[in-house]
Amino acid sequence: MSFLLHPIEKTGRETSPVSWLWRPYLAAGKLTLLDGDPGVGKSLLTIDLAARLSRALSFPDGFTPSGARRTLFLNAEDDPCDTILPRLRGAEADLEQIFVPNCHGDDEMPQFPGDLPRLEGLVRERGIDLLVIDTVSAFLPDVAAGQVSATRQALAPLAQLAIRAGVAVLLVRHLVKHACANVLYRGQGSIAVAGMARTVLLAERHPRDATCQTLSVLKANLTAPPTPLAYRLVDLGGVGAVAWLSREQMPAEDAPLPAKMESPGVVKATVWLLEALAQGPRPAAELLVAARADGIRERTLEVAKRQLRIQSKVGTNTEGRRFWQWCPPEEDDFSPLEPLEAYKTFAQPDELTDAGREVLERDQYAWASRVLRRR
Repeated sequence: MSFLLHPIEKTGRETSPVSWLWRPYLAAGKLTLLDGDPGVGKSLLTIDLAARLSRALSFPDGFTPSGARRTLFLNAEDDPCDTILPRLRGAEADLEQIFVPNCHGDDEMPQFPGDLPRLEGLVRERGIDLLVIDTVSAFLPDVAAGQVSATRQALAPLAQLAIRAGVAVLLVRHLVKHACANVLYRGQGSIAVAGMARTVLLAERHPRDATCQTLSVLKANLTAPPTPLAYRLVDLGGVGAVAWLSREQMPAEDAPLPAKMESPGVVKATVWLLEALAQGPRPAAELLVAARADGIRERTLEVAKRQLRIQSKVGTNTEGRRFWQWCPPEEDDFSPLEPLEAYKTFAQPDELTDAGREVLERDQYAWASRVLRRR
């Protein structure tokens, strides 16, 4: 097959700005991913989003849609009759603008990519502006398998549907208990899910206030990421709902952090050893001296070494002398160095406040504790 190539400016197609249902969180014609642990209100966020769009109401950051928008819910976890519909009513949605599968179970849940043509027909017939798929693994089995190539092959047709129909597709995904500080790697299935999405949102508990949650943008391919928004989960007449917090209501930046996690000797040694080997192998004698200077006993360091499966290998110096060196753990189902890589990527140490360093240190210790318990 041959292709006739033209300079991009001579393709005959006019440039056009990105169309937003909620700038910069949800773009029309694109895949958006909403990640979060259980209990942070991911499904309630989608209900609040659909309700605001149905009446063209302002969002918590002040953005106002240009007109009412229609939403189609594909939800594998919540019953339309006893959960989704009461929540929509509680959020005061215009129910004429929102569509769900038959409450009596006559409609079979689609499986993609096989049922995409039928889905596209429904989207076009009903004039759907937002398609919520909750959760993505329930409708795209290949995504749950965690294989990068299979995930991309499953999501690519959905991305093309979004472009053709101009519909915003919001994929909801659970986070898993993965020993990794980079949240993008903790989503169920492959990292390719986040890779295919143009925007990745994260719902999580606020680090300083256990009674509220935050919505932040982890990945923004279309515009600059905004400041995180805060919300609380409340009860409205027996159904859950989202109550957004104003800037004045948000926990202060200087509010006290939760009590710092105590780090037992082995946990502290584990974190220390990973940091010491972040740049590659180092002589064993050098590590033992450095650890002793930081208050870590040799026996404790040896325990951390065994738990992390760090290998001792023979190296040769510039004079031809052989010596023992400790090497970073090899990758298996995850990289033990991912927390350190994530910190370097998303938060440069020189730019962190003292409070920020304390948060990262506590998270790092918690990660090390999980690894040691698992092994």
